[in-house]
Amino acid sequence: MTLYKVDYARWRKLSCSDLMQADLSTFILISKRRLKIVLPNCTIDWSFTEELWCTLIKRPVVTTCGPVPHHSDGKLCVSRDAADEEAKEQKRVNKQIEEQLQKDKQLYRATHRLLLLGAGESGKSTIVKQMRILHINGFSERERRDKITDIKRNIRDSITVIVKSMEELNPPIRLEKSSNMEHVRYMLEVACVPDFEYPDDFFDRVKDLWKDQGVQASYERSNEYQLIDCAKYFLDKIDEVRKVDYTPSEQDILRCRVMTTGIFETKFEVDKVRFHMFDVGGQRDERRKWIQCFNDVTAVIFVCASSSYNMVLLEDKTVNRLRESLSLFKSIWNNRWLKTISVILFLNKQDLLAEKIKSGRHKLEDYFPEYSNYLIPSDAQFEPGEDPCVVRAKYFIRGEFLKLCLPSMREQAAGVPLPCVLTEESASAKPLVQTGRGGTLTLHALRSHSSSSISRTYRYIYPHFTCALDSANLISTATGDSRHHCYPHFTCAVDTENIRRVFNDCRDIIQRIHLRQYELL
Repeated sequence: MTLYKVDYARWRKLSCSDLMQADLSTFILISKRRLKIVLPNCTIDWSFTEELWCTLIKRPVVTTCGPVPHHSDGKLCVSRDAADEEAKEQKRVNKQIEEQLQKDKQLYRATHRLLLLGAGESGKSTIVKQMRILHINGFSERERRDKITDIKRNIRDSITVIVKSMEELNPPIRLEKSSNMEHVRYMLEVACVPDFEYPDDFFDRVKDLWKDQGVQASYERSNEYQLIDCAKYFLDKIDEVRKVDYTPSEQDILRCRVMTTGIFETKFEVDKVRFHMFDVGGQRDERRKWIQCFNDVTAVIFVCASSSYNMVLLEDKTVNRLRESLSLFKSIWNNRWLKTISVILFLNKQDLLAEKIKSGRHKLEDYFPEYSNYLIPSDAQFEPGEDPCVVRAKYFIRGEFLKLCLPSMREQAAGVPLPCVLTEESASAKPLVQTGRGGTLTLHALRSHSSSSISRTYRYIYPHFTCALDSANLISTATGDSRHHCYPHFTCAVDTENIRRVFNDCRDIIQRIHLRQYELL
């Protein structure tokens, strides 16, 4: 069977004379947009983009009311006038189809398609929720009520994970009050069923457990096991959630965690500019679905949880989450299908990062030793009252991602002379490398020489070199393609004003990217 889409090119493949060979009984109406015609040599199945079938089969339907004239060989007999009239009708319909296809093409080209990628629990779905709040009238009352069950499930799962991990931690943690052990058994044996109803007794038990100092101590070590970010937020407001007339606020909906499986599309307009945002699951087993969304993407928004530097993956407890995010970003940046697509980097969860850095309990250098010698770049911008330690941490993480965008530039820099910065030991030693460029050392020479003094010099120069690249905003492509850029932003997905400001900044970037894709800029 041959399938014909009714567009201008394929319409011409089936001439009017072909229709004349068809007996009226061979016209089979499948649906309003499909028509099957059985010809002597083949069967043709037409699929229409619009409901035009009534026009195309108008003449056969009318003629079936009376006797149908046939030639002696069984073929349908049609007069010249009828054939001319049909040709005119086909021409009119063809023009209508062409016009509609042209409109669809223009609309498709005018739409900005944004693909949200990133590791699991990085905040991608929260970004989508913010787009709904900012540009699609938020959430209806019904949608808010539907979220109540998810919020209660977040509370149950959070307290269950915390108390269950107390025995698994090294060293283990004990409950402050032994009477709370009954509550622990209740959570592990009764409340764990899928269709749990959440009675008042449940909330009383959770409240008692959350007040226990042993449970609080277990929560403080939550980086050693898997706990959702919203655990404390909802456990602290349990008295509000348990109310019969409770209606989730926008902040509650933003904080609520539901794992994304599959691909979800959100459509919205900003100042008459159409955006389609695709949210896909970030867990390892969900990533194989990403390639389905790569076609005709305007830009990739890569979301990273900056606060995850001291956490491990849900899928593999031996892998650091932030390093996994860096590895994932590198694979996306170098993906052959995305070589001409720019990446907007959202360094998300800045609020949680600031809390961890200021608390001092989890030092960034314990997980990323290179942070010890990191210097804040000259272009770093301080928010009013922002802690310098937090600024240093967030720009370090930013720099780790931007380094992945610059391998070819560093390779090219192998032949570019760098200022020779030497230690006292190496300054007094006999030069081991002949540079031939005014006494300067190239990055290649520093990288390749085995001398310990030169190696120490390289380790000193390299961070300064990458900081200089960052401060100069040399955010370019590994292949030199002028359409492949990276645009970093610091975000807090649960802060609506922050996302409003960041997305407004990104809109101009996205529109410039879109114009470059169609060679209009």
